[in-house]
Amino acid sequence: QAGQPPSKKVAEMAKGPLNRWFDQVVQPKVAAAQGDYTLTEDAINAGLAWLRMLKLLNAEDQHKAQIGRLMAQLEALRIAFEKALGDRCIKQHDVSAVLKLIAFERQYQLAGIKTSADPGPVDTARKCLRFELDFETVFPALGVCCVYALHDRVMKLVLEPDFPSGNLTASQPHEILKVTSLHSCRRFDHPASAKPFTVSNLSFHMHFVLRRNSKSPPPITGVALTIDPGEVTVSIWDTCAGGPDPDETDFPTYHCEGDTVIPYDTCWASRHRAERVGTTTTFVIPMDYAGTSLFARKAYELPCSLQTWLFECGSMAGEKTTFDLRHVPAT
Repeated sequence: QAGQPPSKKVAEMAKGPLNRWFDQVVQPKVAAAQGDYTLTEDAINAGLAWLRMLKLLNAEDQHKAQIGRLMAQLEALRIAFEKALGDRCIKQHDVSAVLKLIAFERQYQLAGIKTSADPGPVDTARKCLRFELDFETVFPALGVCCVYALHDRVMKLVLEPDFPSGNLTASQPHEILKVTSLHSCRRFDHPASAKPFTVSNLSFHMHFVLRRNSKSPPPITGVALTIDPGEVTVSIWDTCAGGPDPDETDFPTYHCEGDTVIPYDTCWASRHRAERVGTTTTFVIPMDYAGTSLFARKAYELPCSLQTWLFECGSMAGEKTTFDLRHVPAT
């Protein structure tokens, strides 16, 4: 009758084909996946298709033993699959495994398969998605006809994007290592981290391949950091005049006035205008993917175009800046 489940007679008629399907298709695929976790999806799909057909034919009562056996097998496959993907993410630094890990769990939830009380894939993903960033720079900054070089860094800034939203915020004060004067009459005092270095986003360009071989593309082809470098200030003293320079008190080093249009590399922002987001204090830093515990890196060696303009200020080196992103999963 329309809208009613099939009768028991239909279920009995389908018992033989359903048994053969289970023995000749589902079980071989499950056995193969037990020996090779990359075959798990194929086995899961075969098992779920068989279970759906039982439900459509109202044949679940005739196959209770097989259902119980299959459900135990699927749970064991899930545990093994999660462990393999977790190891790939945490030990092999392949964070693309997170996507497959969560998609697989969602597949189980939609199918109504009960999972164990063990820590789930979301916990594994959170452990995996943990990084530390080292930022270090030496660059010349400009006062009024005076130049100084700032050696500054931020070490072991922990980056833990929220999962699954991807939201991230992490900041740390600057560690000012040295301020060097390149002008005989100028001295620099009171360097201060006026605004912390901040990371607001970490993004990946991914290629996911479950069964990797020598011809597979790398799991990640690029990494990008969205940062606000913050601000360091210094006070400039004119030792020849015997006192502080009133125009150069608390001179900023990362975001100088007019750094979007000024034709000279007077501060860090003016040298990195190509990475700047509009007129904001935000920069998007593209990084070179390494794929090891050193997950990604970006290094800059930028010459200074002030060399000829400020000839009276003496020799001036360019900028050297490095971003080292390390993959440091939680234990």
